[in-house]
Amino acid sequence: MNDVKTTSKTVADFHETVEYYSYDIQASLYLQLILCKFPELSDYEVRFTFIVIDKYKQIYPFGVKAETIKIWTTKLSNAMDMFQWHYKSKNYGQYLKTEYHLSLKSIKSNKISRPVSGVRPLNLS
Repeated sequence: MNDVKTTSKTVADFHETVEYYSYDIQASLYLQLILCKFPELSDYEVRFTFIVIDKYKQIYPFGVKAETIKIWTTKLSNAMDMFQWHYKSKNYGQYLKTEYHLSLKSIKSNKISRPVSGVRPLNLS
């Protein structure tokens, strides 16, 4: 899968754009949607590449390693668990704002492999 991205930064600085705009979460979501729509692809390795065009019109394909996709998928799963808990519990107060921002900061820095304490993920099975 290819995702064309333009950036006002240079190609060499694209990694900063990935973090700032959460392109890692977006890429993982795209891959999950493809596998939902085409389950027969689950036996294959679906590769992800950012095709980056920078402000100087330089173009570079950034391939994403399978290990990185696994990390990004965990981050997406953690975020979805947290959002689902808040949605189903109808807990949208200050707690959500505080926990949401703390969780996103932790998720972006890849310091957690589950939602932050106090947030109970739902069992979807």
